[in-house]
Amino acid sequence: EDDVFSRTASRSLSAGSRQGVRRRDSFCKLFPQDRTEVVGPESFALHAVLGRGSFGEVYKVAHKRTGQVFAMKVLKKSRIISRNLVRYAMTERNLLSYIRHPFIVRLHYAFQTPSYLVLVLHFCSGGNLAGLVASEGCLPEALGRLYIAELFLAIEHLHERQVVYRDLKPENVVLDDAGHAMLTDFGLSKEGVEGLRGTRSFCGSVAYLAPEILARQGHGPPVDLYGLGVLFYEILAGHPPFYTRDREQLFRNIAGAALHAPARASRPAERFIRELMHRNPARRPGAARTSELRAHAFFADVDFERILAREVVVPPLRRGSPALSTLSDGAPAGRAETRTGDTGKVASPFEGRLEAQVRRSWSSVSQDVAGWEFATPEGAPKAPPASGTSTSSRRE
Repeated sequence: EDDVFSRTASRSLSAGSRQGVRRRDSFCKLFPQDRTEVVGPESFALHAVLGRGSFGEVYKVAHKRTGQVFAMKVLKKSRIISRNLVRYAMTERNLLSYIRHPFIVRLHYAFQTPSYLVLVLHFCSGGNLAGLVASEGCLPEALGRLYIAELFLAIEHLHERQVVYRDLKPENVVLDDAGHAMLTDFGLSKEGVEGLRGTRSFCGSVAYLAPEILARQGHGPPVDLYGLGVLFYEILAGHPPFYTRDREQLFRNIAGAALHAPARASRPAERFIRELMHRNPARRPGAARTSELRAHAFFADVDFERILAREVVVPPLRRGSPALSTLSDGAPAGRAETRTGDTGKVASPFEGRLEAQVRRSWSSVSQDVAGWEFATPEGAPKAPPASGTSTSSRRE
């Protein structure tokens, strides 16, 4: 089961993940030096539930003052703290607070209540890649190559900043209004990682684990190159490589089974997948420097500068396919919205007797996560640029 907050198989984290006790209001200030507006639960109108997981929910919300739509990720503090996962939540919040890239979902606000940690993110109306692949069975190679090129640019950007992502899978790729791929969910990412064996955590989603993680011999940036290969395989085949419901057999397959390329893959695509999924991370293209993957023969006709500038239009699927449609006529593939009716109210996690009780008793319980609050330096959120707009207007 895929969680709103990525599940990890790592060893128990130290109790030091818990933050200090400090009472604060459930809001963060915008322009604290010259404005008085605050952002908290009352700043947003809930429109729909986009997803649920073990650690919380994701909602489609609208900023009441500006009307801009966001995705609000609401994490239950009790579950995060009881499992010593505050470190992962803080990593996601910290990374998204400074990472700016055309193919990485942007964080606009972060605030907390006595019971919840909240991230307010850019809303991508096209659902996720998992839903698109499920609805189509598999995707055309041309579309898959564009998506892999976009995600590669996002991964390249992270690796240049010594960040490994470690959780590449279709559920973590969302599609924006123009159908472009956007990387989201940074709960398993890690900063300050260099070299082939720069970190040793055992983490990830089981069907997408790299061999070096299974071997517990340490891993580094090439783990994400393997992830790109697995992702491209699933785009072309409709399922991940080596997959079986038997967990132990799946691990044996990842460690040593023969890789059978997707039947629909061209020869260059097959070679690309095989090389990225090489079990020796040092032999993957881009292992020494991620940007070297740009020179791979599979990308011979790819203009990365035009892709980075979002000037390459996402190729359409077969005529009449609703897979890349926006939410104007309902939820697209991969985005299951739960509503109480067109005029009904979505149940808020911030309301009810339990939350009120927690608010009244919240003083000595170690549930305040220091340093969580965040608001975009620009202040009021701006509408994203239309497809084809140069990244110079997107990167700030």
